Amino acid sequence: MSKQLTVHQASVLLFVVICSSKLMMLPSLISYQSANDAWLVFLLSFVIDFLFSLLMIFIIEKVDDNLFIFLKKRIGKVLTIIIAILISLLFVLKCTQFIGENYVMFDEKMYIEMNKPMFLLAIAFFIVYLGSRNLNSIGRTMEILIYVVGFSIVLSFIISFNAANLENLFPFLNYGVKNIVKNSFNHCFWFGDFLIMLFFVGNVKKEKHMHKKLVKSYLLSILVVMTIVVVFICVFSKTAPMHRTCILDIAELEPRLLSEGRFNWIVDFIFPIVSVFLVGLYSYCAIHSIQFCIKDFVKSNKTISVLIFLFFL
Repeated sequence: MSKQLTVHQASVLLFVVICSSKLMMLPSLISYQSANDAWLVFLLSFVIDFLFSLLMIFIIEKVDDNLFIFLKKRIGKVLTIIIAILISLLFVLKCTQFIGENYVMFDEKMYIEMNKPMFLLAIAFFIVYLGSRNLNSIGRTMEILIYVVGFSIVLSFIISFNAANLENLFPFLNYGVKNIVKNSFNHCFWFGDFLIMLFFVGNVKKEKHMHKKLVKSYLLSILVVMTIVVVFICVFSKTAPMHRTCILDIAELEPRLLSEGRFNWIVDFIFPIVSVFLVGLYSYCAIHSIQFCIKDFVKSNKTISVLIFLFFL
């Protein structure tokens, strides 16, 4: 079967998904219960995720068929449809969660009064467009957006670094190991990024050292997220739970000036672009799963899959 992604595109997708999904509301939510130990919650969650990602990378290397085709051959059509339904529900929930994050971001940072119907209409447009595209189209788009993500993160780090106080990280384990484990479990739904690699199975062109490239991408994204989370805690300390848009808030603390004003607005403008495209990627995963379930019963299965997804969303 034809492969839709190069290893580079798969690596970029992985990096963008991890960074853009972790640097909005999650640091605020975790710091609410764990305060300065929030970075340890991230670390524990990433360690668990990474172990599962190694298993997924092994499967990607060994399996040449699409995930659902592979499962259909081995466990039968009925069980595969059940698995596809569960995967689609998972990504519907992830998509709903991230749409909520985007609404908070636009409502608090972009507009004085957000028009919710117009926002949902715009999101629906992205879902219909990106969710119905092929994976290679999304991969090529993400190859461009990687520079947007990178620039946003670097700029936010540069702006906020001088305001960071490393003493705010101490004492370590202030809330105990039990709190870290519990908080990691409570927010496990926000992690599990290895699940996106389910759709890499049978879709990534085999290359030399493929597993090393994917592992490096995963580790680099973890390093980037951990760095920003540590800076976030060092900057805001006990007020961190109040700052619900991490990557944007740290860029607004001490804005540098150009001749015509602040430039932290650059982060406010370009990072949301990536977060909206992430909604499209989650939509693709859900729609693709639904499409597998109905393709033998409905002629226009892609259109119907999009409509079903929008209905449950």
